[in-house]
Amino acid sequence: MRGTTLHRRIVFFLYCFFFILSITMYARNKQDLLSSYSQLPRVVSEKCYIKEIGPNDKYLLHLEGTPWEIGYSIGRMKAGDICKLASSEYSMAVMSELTRGKYDFLFKRKWVGDLMQSFARHQVKKLVKSIPEEYLEEMVAITAGVNDELPQARLNVYDVMVLNVGMDTIFSWLYRTNMMNAHGCQGFVVHGEATIDGCTYMGRHFMYPGHIIKDTMLLAEYAPERGYPFVSVTAPGFVGVLTGMNAKGVGIGMDVLPTREVNRKKLGMGALLEARQVMEKAASMEEAIELLKDYQRGVSWAFLVGDGNGNGAVIECTAERFIVRRDTSVYPEQLEEEETVVTVANHAIAPEISAIMIDKSPLRFEETDRRYAELTYEVLQAYGQIDEVKARELINILSPGPESWFYGEDLAQPVQVSVTIMDLTNKRLWSLYGRYDHTWVSFDFSNRI
Repeated sequence: MRGTTLHRRIVFFLYCFFFILSITMYARNKQDLLSSYSQLPRVVSEKCYIKEIGPNDKYLLHLEGTPWEIGYSIGRMKAGDICKLASSEYSMAVMSELTRGKYDFLFKRKWVGDLMQSFARHQVKKLVKSIPEEYLEEMVAITAGVNDELPQARLNVYDVMVLNVGMDTIFSWLYRTNMMNAHGCQGFVVHGEATIDGCTYMGRHFMYPGHIIKDTMLLAEYAPERGYPFVSVTAPGFVGVLTGMNAKGVGIGMDVLPTREVNRKKLGMGALLEARQVMEKAASMEEAIELLKDYQRGVSWAFLVGDGNGNGAVIECTAERFIVRRDTSVYPEQLEEEETVVTVANHAIAPEISAIMIDKSPLRFEETDRRYAELTYEVLQAYGQIDEVKARELINILSPGPESWFYGEDLAQPVQVSVTIMDLTNKRLWSLYGRYDHTWVSFDFSNRI
């Protein structure tokens, strides 16, 4: 009874708080950004198109041209999916999964979702000056494209911004309040003697909350007006990169890394847009590291990076620290025993970062340590025998099956959210998304752009 009364009081307090907040922010959330680009052409570019690349609604988006051409074309071609993702329903589902349902008595109330989304718009509006002009233009163009395709949608440009930079904003609050009860993602880079063919393979299991996004995943091939072409395993509306490989053979992904070093006043452009810029500007892993080192950030991340020249590293970084854990590094908590292997989950290995991890997280030792240990063990067991087929098997070790402790036995369940292997040497990519019983899709730069 006490718990129920407490919940009611919390709901009432938040209702009053967000009601007052929404009134004060109403005028501020108007789409004033759209007017700045009102003279640009509102037509789908002939250079942009979508095509089917596999069964079960698997598609490739080809996006070429200026930021406006790319963004507007995405908005027109995938308006429905973007509206689903740039919504309070999606944001609240993410919050629910990240907190393991502990606060669902709030997050499942529509009025709470709508008011919190309004608050999120206000928060990301503060980051406009931190977002590179070309990415801001692409977000505005996406909004214009959606609203021209679906006038009834009335999509707010700041909802698209929430989708792209809101992740860092959310984590800046969850880390400081210790509300984070779930975190996922894992990966590896192997090369040299670890592989049969000497190629560099990068594995990336993107384990973000799957509500809505699992049904919208696709491959996007970018040929930007400025920068290197790249391919991204993504969903419509994301201007930032979740998992990517560029035409120079540089790969990138990022894992949640909960630490106490947070700076809400200097969040920067966010991890997804950092990864996008790396894809467009880095011709090697070292260039990727230098770019990431220079960015301002307000929350901690573990970036997995590699290139086709036999290089792999994990960057453990916070608002104040930047540690590069290379495949040749040696740390007390490190399990990789070979210099051509580096693996990552959701905890730090570098002592200076490990010391500031949020220790109260119930999954700190129970889950992320276990995933890191099992992935590293399996990679080392396969040492010298890894090719594309084996690499796919390794990055998918958590997949459903009789012995799966993580996802259970149901092979027809949705993938949370994508499982990807990149051959950075030959610039090829394979990815599994949708459901676990679907087929992998592939991409090869040798016969593309």
